[in-house]
Amino acid sequence: MNLREFADELSSDSPAPGGGSVASLAGALAAGLAAMVSNLTAGKKGYEAHRELMLRVGVDGQRLKDEFLYDIDRDTDAFNEVMAAMKLPKKTDEEKAARAAAMEAANKGATLVPLGVLQRCVPALELAREMARHGNRNSISDAGVGGLMGRAAAEGAYYNVLINLKSLEDKAFVKQTRTAADAAVAHANTLADEIAALVKEELNK
Repeated sequence: MNLREFADELSSDSPAPGGGSVASLAGALAAGLAAMVSNLTAGKKGYEAHRELMLRVGVDGQRLKDEFLYDIDRDTDAFNEVMAAMKLPKKTDEEKAARAAAMEAANKGATLVPLGVLQRCVPALELAREMARHGNRNSISDAGVGGLMGRAAAEGAYYNVLINLKSLEDKAFVKQTRTAADAAVAHANTLADEIAALVKEELNK
């Protein structure tokens, strides 16, 4: 789908794509903006000292952007797996047991996708922070928007982790995943706060 088709499908009564895919898209936008600022900085007069950094951010930003874009479909696919498991027969005890196992596996998959998005937001925000620190000053607002998108992606993915954890019976998995998600969202928000402070300081000069 192109962007309009995605937005149209999103706004319909179809449950997927939904918030998880939107969080992934926000991550792609964050990484894409970091790459853009790096490309607008590398080779520019006055930024020679940061050329190697800009080249690295450009490559890493493109890679992360692509991963987030894949996550849009991964999230929808994971949701569809949950829906498929829910439709399994449950008349006999054996069918009920098989359905419960399928539901547990599908819900774990639906939890791990947004957890991956959330954890990927940390390096994306680190790139945006480097652009806020050292990127082309004419593009400082772009680095700032990258930070905002990275925060939205992280918080949105975090919400999706939490709602999927509520459906799981495996308490050890729930605890381990919640710990990882809490740490990642805290790190992401710290980075986003740093980016916002850097951008506002520059814009208010």
